[in-house]
Amino acid sequence: GQAAAPPQPSQEDLEEEAWEIRELVATKLAAVYREEQEMKEREQRLAVERVEYLKTFAVIDAEDKVEFGPMRLLRQRYQLIRLLGKSIGQSWAYRAFDLHTLQNVMLRVHENLKAPQGGQECFESAAQECEVAKTLRHPCMASLVDHFVHDGGSYVTVWEFCEGDLLEAYLRRTGTASEKEAKGIALQLLSALRYLESKGHVLDRQDLRSSRIAIRGGEVKICGLTLPSFRRGGSSSSSSGRASSQTAEALHRARPVE
Repeated sequence: GQAAAPPQPSQEDLEEEAWEIRELVATKLAAVYREEQEMKEREQRLAVERVEYLKTFAVIDAEDKVEFGPMRLLRQRYQLIRLLGKSIGQSWAYRAFDLHTLQNVMLRVHENLKAPQGGQECFESAAQECEVAKTLRHPCMASLVDHFVHDGGSYVTVWEFCEGDLLEAYLRRTGTASEKEAKGIALQLLSALRYLESKGHVLDRQDLRSSRIAIRGGEVKICGLTLPSFRRGGSSSSSSGRASSQTAEALHRARPVE
């Protein structure tokens, strides 16, 4: 006789099989998506590392060409450790160690005030500005520690060293800041601007660049001020004042509503 036909699966069996297939496909899709996200994150990290590597390479290459290449000891007090980079206004920034206070400091060598270009009056004017700047104290701003004329004719300013990452590098690694984090940063900078305004000091707009602001544990600090004598091209205080006021207004608009 003829063989019996295989039993047809019930509707419940078909639904269970379809559910298993859907779950398997969903699991595979989740794994593929996770791998894709990991690849994107790795690509982003490599891009950041590449930029930081190129910057580090450029700084190391420059160390052999600038005036303080051998990492000298200045004034029998400041031991240069490494070059940090070139700042706005033709100045070189170094990480140094203060042998008196046993603390790290940031040392700036301003080349645009060399005697052949500006004469002794420029040095005297810069010294007066530095003495005033030494009285400025704010938690969101590096303090000026010392200043002097170097043997080579350059003017040197010594600033409190800001621990943490530069805001530029921090945002490059973490991506766009959240609204809460951005407001926190803006409020801290606004506080510093208001303090400087109350002291009659005009903040140069270049000091608010992300490459001139350090961040650590959510706290930001301006890595030193650009005093009028060291501003590139002799920018007037009036033009810098307008820029400072515009920045203050922009930060004020970012203040959260209470």
